[in-house]
Amino acid sequence: MLVASLVLLSLVLRVPGYVHQIFDPDEAAIAVQGMGLVEGGHLYTDVIDRKPPLAPWLYAESFRLTHSRDLRPMRLVLALALAAAAVLLAWDLWRRAGPRAAWWGSTLFLLGMTAMAPQDAQSANFSPLAILPGVAAIVLARRGSLRSAIGAGVCVGLATLTRQSWAIGVVPACLAVWWTADNRREGVDPPPRADGERFDRWVLRTVRGAGAPPAIRSAAVFVAALLTVAAVGLTLPLGLFVRWVFTGNGSLLFGLSESRGVAGRALGSLALFVVGHLVLCVLLARRRWDRADLDLWCWLAVGLLSVVAGLRFFGHYWVQVLPPLCLLAAPAIGGFSARWRAWLAGVAGLTAVVFFGLSLVPGRVHHFPSTTAAARIIDANTVPHDRVAIWGSFPELYWASDRLPAGGLILTDFVVGKSAGRIEGPRTIRDAAPDIIHDYVGQLEANPPRIFVDTSAAGLRGYGRYPVSVLPALEHLLKTRYKPIAVVDHMVIYRYVGSPDRP
Repeated sequence: MLVASLVLLSLVLRVPGYVHQIFDPDEAAIAVQGMGLVEGGHLYTDVIDRKPPLAPWLYAESFRLTHSRDLRPMRLVLALALAAAAVLLAWDLWRRAGPRAAWWGSTLFLLGMTAMAPQDAQSANFSPLAILPGVAAIVLARRGSLRSAIGAGVCVGLATLTRQSWAIGVVPACLAVWWTADNRREGVDPPPRADGERFDRWVLRTVRGAGAPPAIRSAAVFVAALLTVAAVGLTLPLGLFVRWVFTGNGSLLFGLSESRGVAGRALGSLALFVVGHLVLCVLLARRRWDRADLDLWCWLAVGLLSVVAGLRFFGHYWVQVLPPLCLLAAPAIGGFSARWRAWLAGVAGLTAVVFFGLSLVPGRVHHFPSTTAAARIIDANTVPHDRVAIWGSFPELYWASDRLPAGGLILTDFVVGKSAGRIEGPRTIRDAAPDIIHDYVGQLEANPPRIFVDTSAAGLRGYGRYPVSVLPALEHLLKTRYKPIAVVDHMVIYRYVGSPDRP
């Protein structure tokens, strides 16, 4: 009954995602990477973004199976994944706090995943796709056996390969398997009568997952996580994988001196989360301290650290906070009377309905630039295998026109050193790696795209501060080899006309 209810609830709460396509530019960027993989390209070479590989692989498989570029099948996959995560939370809560806590914790988790801004609540991007392996890591780490420790490590690795911030989850996972004794005594044999028998029993219990020393279990988590990430990395261009997923993200985490509006963003993000998850916050405030839950508090601290890291405070960063918050808060429901439980249920339901309604009309909450007219012009002036260059941060146009990015970069943010939540302007070019600028312009010169779209004149997503002239070589390329053929929503669209040495 509980499992069926959670699956149905999850499917219903994702209805806005079945109605609308694009909710978030991150989601469009993943889709473009998936398109590139379907066309035989390679991540971090032919389609490049500063994100892990598992989400693009899932999108690519969805496109292959459906023979389309429709994003809604991935929304269905996400709904089922969230339902599975809710079932895991319910299972752990049922064992530790009883059926009432299981019902409340798992239901509040699914409602909480909806109680965010539409672009955070309904898009199938990195943060929600990482939830299932993340929840599995939390639950398995609490089992306290060697086998569960290995499983927790693998799940931490999978979550990291979907969203990098889960990498620090290896710390609470290691601590959890160190602190948590396996309370299941089934299969533990009576005391041995001889040294040889003692050794044989220890080997058997270790293979079954019981009896391994805490240090061994903690080491197993770390090693399993590391090997999982390494195994996937070795299937890719390893150096590029490490650079784009890990070492190339330093400016996002440590460029704090360039941050702007930090206090306002932080307070706004916190307020929106508290309003959307008020019942969970009330339950957490009533939660009694229990040393057995120390690992959950560590998981919660790691989730909060992922929100704060880089001082960017995007709404979807809170997704990592929800699983440990639900596990900590749900048992407190037993301390409320039936009348108060009814009030809390009403508040949670009403909050979810409000955010659900906002997701049905996402354009009222978040501005979505139109791709229709520009996509028509691209389609009329290119053939399916032609590549297109977009100066700016507009991956939705690649997806809408079904064309891949020239030069490989899905966003030119990497070329100009631009990052959301940071001070913008030509001076950020110093933060871009010189080889990225050289490679990008060089590839456009060597293989000029048929169409070049300049979004800077439209001021789209901050590119009004980055005209093409900030890169003189790129500006020269446009002047000598291209001519403008249309202006759509203030974006200038250029067509390649050749050059004296290259017709």
